[in-house]
Amino acid sequence: MLRTQTNQTREAYALNQSKLSNGLDMMRSMSGTRKVLAGVVLFFLFYTIAGFVVVPLVIRAVLTDRGSTALHREVTIEDVNVNPYTFTVQITGLTVGGRNGEALTAAKEVMINIQMYSLFKRALVVREFVISEPAIHLVRSRTGDLNISDLFSAKKTGPESDPGAFFPFFLQHAEIAKGKIDFVDHARDSRHLFKDIDLDIVFLSSLPQDKTVDTRIRLAGILNGSPVSINGKSRPFDDTLQTVFDVDIKKIRIPHYLPYVTLPPGIKVRSATLDTGISLSYEKTKSAMPRLTLGGRAGLSNTVVCDSQDRLLAAIPMLSLSMAPSEILKKQIHFTRVTLDAPKLNAAVSETGQLNMARLLPEAGPDTSTEKTDKKPAALSLQVDYFRVNAATVTYADASRAAPFTTKLYPLDLTIENFSTNPGENALVTLSMTTESGESLNGRVHCSPAPFASNGMLAFKNISLPKYAPYYEKYIRFSITDGTADFRFDYQYEKKQQTFALSNTRLSLSSVKLTDPENRKNFLTLPALTMDDTRIDISGGVLDMGSLSARDAYLWAGRSAQGEINLTRLFATAEPAENTSPAKTVRKEKPAWQVTLEDLKFENCTVEAEDLMPPDPVCLKLKGITLAAAGLGTQANKRGTVSLDLSVEGQGKLAAHGSVVLNPLEADLEVNADNIRISRFQPYLADKIKLLITDGRFNTAGRVLMTQAGDEKISLAYKGWADLNRFASLDQQMARDFINWGDLHLADLDITVNPTRISLGEISLSDFYTRLIVNADGTLNLSRILGQQEKHAQEKQSGQTPVDMDKDAEVLPIKIGSVTLQGGRISFSDRYIQPNFNAELMELGGRISELSSAAGARADLMVKGRLDNYAPLEITGAINPLSRDLFVDVRIDFSDIEMSPFTPYSGKYLGYTLQKGKLALQLQYELADKKLKGKNRIIFDQLTLGQKVDSPEATSLPVGLAISLLTDRSGKIDVDLPVQGNLDDPEFSLGSIVFKALVNLIAKAITSPFALLSSVFGGGEEISHVEFDYGGSAIGDDQAKKLDTLVQALYDRPALQLEIQGTADSVKDSRKIRRDRFDNLLKAEKLKSMLQQGMAAVSVDDILVTPDEYEALLAKAYEAALFAKPRDEAGNIKSLTADEMEKLLYTNIEVTKDDLNQLAYERTGHVRDFLLKSGRITQDRIFILQPEVIDSDKDSEKQGNRVNFTLK
Repeated sequence: MLRTQTNQTREAYALNQSKLSNGLDMMRSMSGTRKVLAGVVLFFLFYTIAGFVVVPLVIRAVLTDRGSTALHREVTIEDVNVNPYTFTVQITGLTVGGRNGEALTAAKEVMINIQMYSLFKRALVVREFVISEPAIHLVRSRTGDLNISDLFSAKKTGPESDPGAFFPFFLQHAEIAKGKIDFVDHARDSRHLFKDIDLDIVFLSSLPQDKTVDTRIRLAGILNGSPVSINGKSRPFDDTLQTVFDVDIKKIRIPHYLPYVTLPPGIKVRSATLDTGISLSYEKTKSAMPRLTLGGRAGLSNTVVCDSQDRLLAAIPMLSLSMAPSEILKKQIHFTRVTLDAPKLNAAVSETGQLNMARLLPEAGPDTSTEKTDKKPAALSLQVDYFRVNAATVTYADASRAAPFTTKLYPLDLTIENFSTNPGENALVTLSMTTESGESLNGRVHCSPAPFASNGMLAFKNISLPKYAPYYEKYIRFSITDGTADFRFDYQYEKKQQTFALSNTRLSLSSVKLTDPENRKNFLTLPALTMDDTRIDISGGVLDMGSLSARDAYLWAGRSAQGEINLTRLFATAEPAENTSPAKTVRKEKPAWQVTLEDLKFENCTVEAEDLMPPDPVCLKLKGITLAAAGLGTQANKRGTVSLDLSVEGQGKLAAHGSVVLNPLEADLEVNADNIRISRFQPYLADKIKLLITDGRFNTAGRVLMTQAGDEKISLAYKGWADLNRFASLDQQMARDFINWGDLHLADLDITVNPTRISLGEISLSDFYTRLIVNADGTLNLSRILGQQEKHAQEKQSGQTPVDMDKDAEVLPIKIGSVTLQGGRISFSDRYIQPNFNAELMELGGRISELSSAAGARADLMVKGRLDNYAPLEITGAINPLSRDLFVDVRIDFSDIEMSPFTPYSGKYLGYTLQKGKLALQLQYELADKKLKGKNRIIFDQLTLGQKVDSPEATSLPVGLAISLLTDRSGKIDVDLPVQGNLDDPEFSLGSIVFKALVNLIAKAITSPFALLSSVFGGGEEISHVEFDYGGSAIGDDQAKKLDTLVQALYDRPALQLEIQGTADSVKDSRKIRRDRFDNLLKAEKLKSMLQQGMAAVSVDDILVTPDEYEALLAKAYEAALFAKPRDEAGNIKSLTADEMEKLLYTNIEVTKDDLNQLAYERTGHVRDFLLKSGRITQDRIFILQPEVIDSDKDSEKQGNRVNFTLK
């Protein structure tokens, strides 16, 4: 085709050349005028032929040939028409084929009209440029390549041209009529059609004089079914590039364009329609930043956003925006009005805590800036004159909680007026909403975003407390089963000043019920609680409560059998965070909050306490509680008033009234308790004492003072009086009275704690009674009631010894003016003994004056009473039982006690009844420096044993002998039992010491009668024997004194008989006798020598052998001895040394048993003679026993140099 078109062009050219030659030939033959005229005709003829015929052919050939080569696509033209006189070129049927055969672009007609004077302006002047029904078909493959991509990637072969050096032009009018762009995007699986495109451009000129003339542009069409209209003007060649466009687009279907937008994962936009009517202007200024202004209106309707499972996230029927002209590049955006009508939001939190609505928010991307600059980017200036949300519906579901939470807010209305991010601007926010359960929130708030500050009012009404349990249940261990709250407050917040405060705060709770999940019991009910006129400065740490009031509240407090109190486990303990850094965080310590409560009033409240820990549960009900306070606060020295009145079990009353200071802690209260029945507290004693309190009324009135300075301990003081009247108790096991009294009165009480000090003016106890019983099993009721038996058993089983833990503790200062006893009675019964024993101490009364714990203080003591109403008892002296070192100096006189009633004891333990006798006790005790000294004088008068009693527990000792030993000639037994001990000894017990001393006395009378007699009659030595020197029988002076004591004892106890037995020691006495005989051999030799010298004879005992004489006398004695002596080989007596002679002489001296028996007889005879010579003992009371020879080497416990005595 191209070759045919070229041939046609050549033929036309050849024809014209032929015609031109003919014409020239004719002109040569014409005249000059005719020649000019002919030349003009020929020129126009040539011009006409060339313009109408040749030029269209050339244009067609060039466009098709070179266009196809340049575009690599076939370019076809149906027809080209040129009007050389109007400078109009019209191309019909222009088509550019695609690489795959489809048409890339096509135009029904292209027309351009160039003005003649373009030659004079030296610029291309186009009067009109029109493209009719153009169509562009674009395709993008799945790899992202466009079907025209190769056109832009082709390498340029020519030199690069200066983009600013283009040919001047002037376009008076350009038009695209009924155009169409079809874009098929396989990469996004979408197709876009922009049809009915009408584009008008009026006056587009690059000539310098036209730079300030506006170029008018109009574009209209239908984009994917949405009408588009753009009208504007621009100065494209002016330095300002001033441009203004009005853009109107109707019914843009947003989902159609979403393939080109990266939505958050799991978000789908099902529908959304956009209508816009915006005005856009652009202008470059001399400053660095051009001006881009945007304004107008936009509307988004029927918007539906879902998640990946097609669950509705948001539905917005209509979003309308009106924007005032806003400079976009300067980040200055101004909306005059924004409204949302009836939006619906479905917010949901998954089980993992992810909020579905969070997907709609843009993620913060990484900082891609690589250059550092000191110039800060301009801040966004956003201004919204009016923002309104009408009748919104918000559904919220939270599955991350242990119990899922759901709620619905409808209608929600929100209005924001005059919002601006500019400094100093203040916006008004009005909010109201209602939930499906009738809850409501209303607010009116002013806020300034830069710097952020806000103030206003919020009011919550009818908030259901159980509804929000999923959010607080992990922090508490109880259930809120009922209750509503109303909460309103004014607030003020300033970020720059870091201040946040609430004022005019009011909180009201109604019908609140808190339930313990373990027993399903409502432990707290609050019909109504109101906190009003309250100010809370959170940043400054100030809480000012105007009033706090409640009425008819009920509180149940309980303690389980394991000791757990329900009120202590109401809140869950904080668990330590995992993977926490061990580094310590340094935090600035904030000052303590200042709290003020101007008015507190709780009326007609009830507290019920139940304690399951004691064996018998305790239930206590405090009713009619009225608590009032005024002017309380934590400010220093702020004094307020407080009053408390309540009823205990509907009978007793308790009241406290006075003033209180919280910082430092101080209280001054008048306290009054009346008719409090202590029997209600009986179960608390059950595990300590086996006592049943059946009655008792406690009363007190006084003043309580409480102070605390800094971190010191709280100091308490109480001044007043107290009574415990009509006290009655039973022995639980026996169901009989144990201890009762009519009145116990404590007067002038003055008690302080920290420092601890107790002062009482008087303690008086009247009409008291107690019963002491020894049970049939031998236990004492007092020990059993006080639990001492179990305690001792446990200590014995564990092997523990009680330790005094307070040895170094300070003495508690105690002062008691007087203790008065009156009308006392103590009953004693012994059911262990058979027959039973009963006694009663009556008319007990007395007084103790001036008791004090001060060292050196002494209290006078006087107590009197009667045993069985006839035997008088009197206790007098001085005591100090309260000091660290106890002091006692008392005398106890008990006389005229008949002994016959004690026959049950004598029959059981002595084996005899008591026929008659009286007992008197004179006891004197002194205790000082923890050392006890006591004198127990026990006097039995005419104690006479009666009949023999067959008792398995009776002693086998000769009781009669013991009585005979103790009874004097007048029939009295007068015994002194001195006792002593140390209170530091853990085994110390006064009763055991006295009893032990008495038992020892009786045992001593039986087993060691001589020791007893020695202690009674003086001498202080054992008189059961007398001792002699070994080998001798003479009575020494000291032994004679012992015999004198024995004579006196036998004389005072005429019923006693004495047996005498002498002894000798086969070792020690034999050694002494042998030594004496050895010495006598030497003395005999000396006596012989003296007689030979004519000296007078003397006793051997009087002779003294000197050391100088010893060896000579030893030799003579050895020579005179008759035993066989050692001899030499010749048969002569050997000559020996002195030591050898002494040894042979000493060992050949013989001491026989008869010698020892004789020595024992001599000792016995000397003793008998001494006793009889006294004249106070007759011969018939003394009996001589066979002597005894003792081998001390074999029996070291016996001594053989004695004469032993035995009483019968």
